[in-house]
Amino acid sequence: MAINSVYLSGWEYNRLLHDDPSMPRNSALPAEILWNGSSQLWLFEKIYCTKESLDNERACGEHLGWATGKIFTELASRGILEPIDWQKVDENTQSLLRQKHKQILNENDKEKTRLQIREWINNRNIQKLEEVKTDLIKPILYSKNSILGVSPNSLKNWPQKASLSFNKKEYATRRFIKALENPIKEKLGVRILNSPGTFLSETEKRKQAAVMQNVEKKYINSLMSGDDEFSGDEGYLNYVEKLIPHKNAYAPTDKIMINEWESRRDIILRIRDAAEKHLWPDLHSEWLPRLSREGVSYAIDFEKRIRSALRSRKLAKYLDQRSNWIWGIGSGLTVGSLLIAEMANIDLSKLEMGALAVVSNTIAKAGGEKLFQKYKKDIAPLALFYESALKD
Repeated sequence: MAINSVYLSGWEYNRLLHDDPSMPRNSALPAEILWNGSSQLWLFEKIYCTKESLDNERACGEHLGWATGKIFTELASRGILEPIDWQKVDENTQSLLRQKHKQILNENDKEKTRLQIREWINNRNIQKLEEVKTDLIKPILYSKNSILGVSPNSLKNWPQKASLSFNKKEYATRRFIKALENPIKEKLGVRILNSPGTFLSETEKRKQAAVMQNVEKKYINSLMSGDDEFSGDEGYLNYVEKLIPHKNAYAPTDKIMINEWESRRDIILRIRDAAEKHLWPDLHSEWLPRLSREGVSYAIDFEKRIRSALRSRKLAKYLDQRSNWIWGIGSGLTVGSLLIAEMANIDLSKLEMGALAVVSNTIAKAGGEKLFQKYKKDIAPLALFYESALKD
């Protein structure tokens, strides 16, 4: 089964505090993807999120001027980010979601489990919250052929930080994605934004920190739990209202972030176009499903493919030229034989020019066709993607 989408989760663990997991509760999007690689925005055809996550972000952008809310709203308007209303998923997914909800809560002692979840929120136990959320959301992921975006819970922004570890499957996914995105980050520096506060003055930092400590902190637990005045499908609006008198404290950060977004938006869209053309067909239909089955060993092997693709990316663009010269007819060193040598792990940089011609023609005649086809299948899509994405 193809895997062509990623789900950006938020506070969905709070749905375990309600008898019906499909009922709306507060959530938010993991804004750190905007300053930590941004690969979710170009690796996947579709990025899903919970409806209430986007609603919350949109409200923060509209009423508080928060840049992250404005950016997520724009991504949704471009059709890149798509919200999912858990009340409107198909009947089979609804049934599986209820079963999973019941299983996690342990019907015989569900109030004890709920007390535990509230305690994890209060104590900032990110690890436990991510575990139960990941389990709960599985039916939604399955219905959308999606993987879960691995991004730390936003509770990490508050005191009493907890470390976040990953199981083998999550580690494999993170390693695989990091390997794909690193060449982009190293060449283009692509993260969409710098971390919040990067270019603020000390006075501006203190002003914003004071609002977080004196206003936000007292409400954050109830907001993420979806309790009290923050309950219901628009519970987040009461939180937004409380911050409106203090929105000027966030304005310097938001101005910087919006300027960064506007200067880097086209780069991200260009990378996304290159990925759609060269990367998505194999990534979604073959590579990600294999990663899901084989785990870390596949991620490690894939890193070798990426290195090969980066070494040969300048030559890969000639693959579309079907003329005979690519096969090394005559004595010249050609693109085809160079690519074959890459697959044969021959370091051509250490050979003299005369030897290069001999080696290239020998390879082309002695089973080079198979190596060339293997290159086209395993390496060329990556090489073509990086050549297109990294062009000056």
